[in-house]
Amino acid sequence: MIILVINCGSSSIKYQLLDMKSDDIFDVIAKGIAEKIGLPEGILQYAPAGRQKIVRDLPIADHKVGMQLILEALTDPETGVLKSLEDIEAVGHRIVQGGDFFSGSALVNDDVLKKIDFCSDFAPLHNPAHLLGIEAIQHVLPSVPQVVTFDTAFHQTMPAYAYMYGLPYEYYEKYRVRRYGAHGTSHQFVAQQGAKFCGLDFEHSKIITCHLGAGSSVCAIKDGKCVDTSMGFSPLEGMIMGTRVGNIDANAVIYLENKLGVTPDEMSTILNRKSGFLGVSQQTSDARELDELANNGDQAHRLLHRRDERRRPDRLHGRHRRAQQPAAPPRAGELHLHGPGPRLRSQYGLGRGCGHHRRRLHRQGRADLHQRGAGHRPGHHAHCRIT
Repeated sequence: MIILVINCGSSSIKYQLLDMKSDDIFDVIAKGIAEKIGLPEGILQYAPAGRQKIVRDLPIADHKVGMQLILEALTDPETGVLKSLEDIEAVGHRIVQGGDFFSGSALVNDDVLKKIDFCSDFAPLHNPAHLLGIEAIQHVLPSVPQVVTFDTAFHQTMPAYAYMYGLPYEYYEKYRVRRYGAHGTSHQFVAQQGAKFCGLDFEHSKIITCHLGAGSSVCAIKDGKCVDTSMGFSPLEGMIMGTRVGNIDANAVIYLENKLGVTPDEMSTILNRKSGFLGVSQQTSDARELDELANNGDQAHRLLHRRDERRRPDRLHGRHRRAQQPAAPPRAGELHLHGPGPRLRSQYGLGRGCGHHRRRLHRQGRADLHQRGAGHRPGHHAHCRIT
């Protein structure tokens, strides 16, 4: 079965064309990205498997044009990998925010589109772009079924005491203000694979997963279900990230708005785009560069490395671990392109445990699972590192 997988951003479309052999076995036929959409100078990258990547510089007016260019690349008589668009049997989309409407994947229809649009207020940089991607496919491949999967779906099993804020309850009833979490597809995948390679039954295990990158979050999983996570109403809450502030006293935000004389939208830009690693270091949001600077004795960067919430992310779940997981659970971690350097990885405790193995995992590409240390016995504390 040939499936086109799409991840639309506000000015980009990442894509992979997959040949699905079974539910968890597949070949990547081609992949690439259309970026700088809407700008005078766009870029289209197309990388067919086993062949040289093709890069074109050309204007991409909107997401519909971007999708048309991607499909033309896939079916090009000389460099394409498909004979015709009829070879594509389904299209899958990753959606950042599904609110509390979705606890799993969904087939796209009018009702699903309305709910994704409703959640745009919760993820204004992401959901509108996702909708543009769906509409673009409807325009160029009207008869092909589309399926959406949500970053928030895995977290829908959190109990109310874990997702409710201490705000007047009417704000939840009227405006759906609550903790939704993020990176759910990543946490679920890593937990399943970590349990598999550590010899644990995923449905009867206690696991903490770490999604570390420019955006980072931690998830506590019991018996295959999320019971707590570090991100909240939006991807801003939780750990310090590349450019996001993470946890902060709300009064500090109000204080700065008054002192700086900025609007709420301008304050949002500061918290989401100018804070985190970048804000504290005043130089970079890349953890690898922070490693180098810290090793050279820079105090600001050493401070970032010593922050408890980065060094011990499971402390974010102290309440959960005391109440739900008295035994020390396994921890499985996933690191991405802009993920932490060696110093931060070691501070997360990722790199010990569960046997002498080096395996390959699949998630939008390939990732190495390193499992090192003494042989693991089921039921004992284990650590895995996925890089």
